[in-house]
Amino acid sequence: QLALLRRWLLYSNDFGTTRFSGQIRNADFSGANLRHVRFTNVTFINCIWQDASNLHLALTRGTLLETRKVRQLLSTGKSDDHDFTSMDLSGAQFAGMDLRNYNFTNAKLSNANFSGADLRDAILTAANVTSARFCHAKLTGATIENWNIDPHTVFDENITCDFVFLGPNKDGSTQRERNPPTDNFKPGEFAKLYQQVAEAIAFILYNRAELAAIMRSVDHLNAHGANIEVESLERKNGAAILRLKVPPGFSREQMSSAVKKEYKLRLKQSKKEVKALTHENDSLKAELDDTRDAFYTLWFNKSSPTVIYNTNNINNQQEHHVNDNRRTQIVKDNTFSQSPVSFGDHATITQSIAALPDSQTELKTLLTQLTTLIEQSHASAADKKDALHQTAIIIKAAQETDAPQPGRIRRALDFITSVFSGIENANATVEQINTVISKISDLMGQ
Repeated sequence: QLALLRRWLLYSNDFGTTRFSGQIRNADFSGANLRHVRFTNVTFINCIWQDASNLHLALTRGTLLETRKVRQLLSTGKSDDHDFTSMDLSGAQFAGMDLRNYNFTNAKLSNANFSGADLRDAILTAANVTSARFCHAKLTGATIENWNIDPHTVFDENITCDFVFLGPNKDGSTQRERNPPTDNFKPGEFAKLYQQVAEAIAFILYNRAELAAIMRSVDHLNAHGANIEVESLERKNGAAILRLKVPPGFSREQMSSAVKKEYKLRLKQSKKEVKALTHENDSLKAELDDTRDAFYTLWFNKSSPTVIYNTNNINNQQEHHVNDNRRTQIVKDNTFSQSPVSFGDHATITQSIAALPDSQTELKTLLTQLTTLIEQSHASAADKKDALHQTAIIIKAAQETDAPQPGRIRRALDFITSVFSGIENANATVEQINTVISKISDLMGQ
């Protein structure tokens, strides 16, 4: 309410007084009596307000002088409040001021004049200081993380700066990242380093595809005579920052536009290539699965050949059919006693377990538990299928009349264990499977 009352009084007292409009550049208002002067919506660039009287009675709505602490700082050189976070101070005249420990985080400071200012330990994080002047300034200990500079930001060799801070350390400690990490800048070294950075164009990239695309765009432009140089490439906060040096004869705008145009084309092309490779990979994976299934079947039939018994000398001929996934066995009473084991077929494996002799009741129970646990696990469909393949091999070994091959059983058990050892968030299931496998191993003498 008091602010509204103050504004109304200023408006009512400004009629018939001096009025300014538009943009005022390099004007010196030091020592002037500014009582009831109207500066509404005026843009000030590098204007001097030192010791101006009655500035608080001027109508300054829509200007950088609208805020009380800004008027206080610009007219007296100091402010009770040092926090100017996110404020628009474009074109402000800070020359020669003591700004130690002031906070200008995310502030707009384009065209500001810091010549001769003391900015030691000041915070300029993410501040926009394009076209700002820092001649003869003191910057030791200032935090300049992600500040925005351009070729028109003026640094000279008379800047006093031993070191600056670039933000939090990458190791997550409370200690800030220092530049240089050890020792100090040599005289004039800070100005040379950051003027060189200001003359480069920065691109923020978030993955390898974007980096590859922009490097291909640079190569393409260089092939047509652009002569673009990579200034630096650094990783920061999960992204890569690529800086390209502006070649002679190019403006920043021209170069940025050309690189971005080519970058979009190259990135689009890269995405198409990735899509094609993904499709090819899926096709190869499907072929590999088919080959693996054929190999398992061929190896299974080779290691356990089909045996046909007909000991009753029955004159009538029995028709039998043998293929990759089925085994037909004719026993003494000429009846089908057992269906074949089919890799990855849960129902067929269950039937095969049931067909094991009664003398192997304990083994039948363990194999049934193992099959159920595999089906109910969080493994992928392919892993389940592979595990059931190995279970089928164990069943075949148990069906053999001669002593089973220990190496084959051991490999099958080890394979099943390895399939489920890498499953996350399924510790209980994995533990149950390992327990069952251990019992089967003991029972079969492994």
